[in-house]
Amino acid sequence: MSLHIRLNKEINPQKLLSEIQEEINKHRKNNSLENSILSIEVKNTSHIVDRVLNKLTSSLEKLND
Repeated sequence: MSLHIRLNKEINPQKLLSEIQEEINKHRKNNSLENSILSIEVKNTSHIVDRVLNKLTSSLEKLND
């Protein structure tokens, strides 16, 4: 589960809460909420891009195997 929100733009609290609830509902389908944590971290854009690229690279490597 990941939500990416730009901090240099206005944040709509209702939209944010709605997106969080949607992600929790998706998580709930395959996981127990008793053993789940909502964690909010502020990261630089470069960190997120690196993480996404690493996941994509890993997925591509698995497809090529």
